[in-house]
Amino acid sequence: MLRTAVNAFLAEFLSTAPAGGSQSIAAAVAAVKEKEGSIYATPTVGRNTEQGDYQTNAAMILAKPLKMKPVDLAKTIVNHSQAHIGPLISEVNVSGPGFINFRISPHYLFGKVRRVANDPARAGVSLEAEQERKRIVVDYSSPNIAKDMHVVSTYFVVVFICFNNFSFKHRVLIPITFCLHCSQGHLRSTIIGDSISNILEFLGHSVVRLNHVGDWGTQFGMLIAFLKLRHPDLVQALGRGDVSAADGSLIRNLTELYRQSKKLFEEDNSFKDVCRAQVVGLQSGADAEAVKVWETICQVSREEFSSVYSILGIKNLTERGESFYQNMLSPLVNRLLSSGSAIVSDGAVVVPDRSPKAIAAAAKAESGTLPPPLLVRKSDGGFLYATTDLAAVIHRVEEEKANQLVYVTDAGQSQHFDMIFNVVRACKLIPDDILLTHVPFGVVQVSEFPSFLLCFISYAYDIDTFCVGRRWQTITHPRRSLCEA
Repeated sequence: MLRTAVNAFLAEFLSTAPAGGSQSIAAAVAAVKEKEGSIYATPTVGRNTEQGDYQTNAAMILAKPLKMKPVDLAKTIVNHSQAHIGPLISEVNVSGPGFINFRISPHYLFGKVRRVANDPARAGVSLEAEQERKRIVVDYSSPNIAKDMHVVSTYFVVVFICFNNFSFKHRVLIPITFCLHCSQGHLRSTIIGDSISNILEFLGHSVVRLNHVGDWGTQFGMLIAFLKLRHPDLVQALGRGDVSAADGSLIRNLTELYRQSKKLFEEDNSFKDVCRAQVVGLQSGADAEAVKVWETICQVSREEFSSVYSILGIKNLTERGESFYQNMLSPLVNRLLSSGSAIVSDGAVVVPDRSPKAIAAAAKAESGTLPPPLLVRKSDGGFLYATTDLAAVIHRVEEEKANQLVYVTDAGQSQHFDMIFNVVRACKLIPDDILLTHVPFGVVQVSEFPSFLLCFISYAYDIDTFCVGRRWQTITHPRRSLCEA
């Protein structure tokens, strides 16, 4: 909230700053925004607190179009700002080659703290006005069936567990702080997504929490084909719906078996053909045994995921996996083809990138350097994650009546969502006033991290007593939260 306020303050006094160099600072700001296509120079927390609480490199960005030295421009901006300092900022100064530093007014901070102290129920936060409230779908967690949920730092996960059942302030602020150290992938998405959902509901919005689990696709044909080839007894057990091994060990075994099947898939072309045929048999329903195996694997995975969600205090998260949208994919592709939005290329169906940035790039690009199109149907008739995501966007707007869609995934999927959002906009699949938001988080590069950490959480959950700071709580049931305020 403070960073937003500082950014607004920065934008305000830049827009009214005097002329510098060959043009006004406000004109340079507009030019940079148009070129970059996004907000520039958002203030960050200052590295040296002796110079200020927040810092921006705006002067360095604007110096070139203004034909000024960054430090001179920074001083010009700061000298101008002295007459415009309001209740938020107590001091603005220049450091280094042209960094602008801001110090937050102690009186402003005291006022905020007093407002929070006087309103323990809502921490000084007002509900959104009735006309501003939205119906928002938050897509988060989304683990893959037949795989473990990823965990990297158990310590911080346990901290989240313990604080998740405290007051709203702790449930929002503490998880967001600690989840930055929490995990690679799905558990991290779960914590961030749940915190965002809590905040939105607290502000008065209607929130639909969706779990877009990976329960469909080529990987299941590959896994089932591998099980039939190397572990026929397990196939028979799963085909009978035998979930006697559903204590977690089955999922961990399947995770390893999946790695083995993927390795064989990459090395053996004949196995690839078997896997493709298995996918067809599974998705068409022609292979009844494969369908039953798939259903059993999904059931075991759901039980495993539910135990983790129960520990974390995650509630009201509705599973709506990739398989839910399968009947919508073919009509969607036909719609894109009939509207001229998609084209057939070498037997596959693709949607060219028609975003303004892509069109501008295409005008300058040489042959072979155009932005990649979005593949929505393979030449063999198979659909892709992108197709499912497009169908999900339409369903969430048309059936869930959402005004905004929020996706919480790692930053590695940023390009994917850029392409999805571009296609949705360019093809007019939803109304223009629907907001599409991707909330990315950093990726922790860990190729092989011990899966026993997830087990540790489960075991820690069953201990008789647990200490958090000076608060001791007794656990009377293995499926109750560690701390109950």
